[in-house]
Amino acid sequence: MKKIGELRTYYIQALSALYPEAEAGSITNWVFREVLDKTTTEVLLGAEEIIPPERLEQLMKMLERLKKYEPVQYILGYTWFHDLKLSVSPDVLIPRPETEELVEQVIREHQDQKIRILDIGTGTGCIAIALKRAMPHAEVHALDVSPAALKVARENAGTLGVEINFAEADILQTSQISHLPQYDVVVSNPPYVTLAEQENMLSNVAEYEPRLALFVPNEDPFLFYKAICRFSNSHLKAGGAIWFEVNEHLAGELAQELRSSSEFNNIEIRKDLSGKQRFLKLVKQE
Repeated sequence: MKKIGELRTYYIQALSALYPEAEAGSITNWVFREVLDKTTTEVLLGAEEIIPPERLEQLMKMLERLKKYEPVQYILGYTWFHDLKLSVSPDVLIPRPETEELVEQVIREHQDQKIRILDIGTGTGCIAIALKRAMPHAEVHALDVSPAALKVARENAGTLGVEINFAEADILQTSQISHLPQYDVVVSNPPYVTLAEQENMLSNVAEYEPRLALFVPNEDPFLFYKAICRFSNSHLKAGGAIWFEVNEHLAGELAQELRSSSEFNNIEIRKDLSGKQRFLKLVKQE
């Protein structure tokens, strides 16, 4: 038999060997809330309660998976993004807080506009769904090359009651995207981690999250950004904007590359809340 407080302490100690202590505590609290169906306050106040055997078994199995660096979001099957509960699976990248900041910037600048938006590489659908929820008057489209990812995105949109025009397409293949309409805003968090950076990544990312959504060739780290700009040359309306999430270490180099290789000379680098160069805004000349 195990008491809640006893096992919670054991959990945090075990996970602190893998993650910073604050993150280990956060993961522990999330798992205990889910399995015991208690708020974090109830868990703390009920430290002397005995955990039912079936719940104890469930918690211990989850801990073994967590100790192998499997992301807690995949174990529980969901995450939170922009106050929305989204289903996740190993077929999709787990949405990050930085991407929430990207969504906030798009909303702030386009909130009252009746526009058509395209989200490229939608994954869970997090960007498209959050934008549609905040801007119900907008017409939102979303693309992904992965049928499995699109299945997750469609389920999330259905659960949250938003209408998104999803399509399976590869932004690198002109024949698959040439028929698409004109857009006022294009937004994307494309793959931007070079294969050379893989060895420096945490195991919970490198070993579990989909490679298709993460990595680009070492010799062409801006592959997807350039392809999206080429697409936008003909599919973005004059005065329209592209919003990118970018590799914080390559923002300046990427901006320079896009200025010299595309029609987009009006490029602004923006920082995230941590002060890192995380976003690009490009405006098409009118």
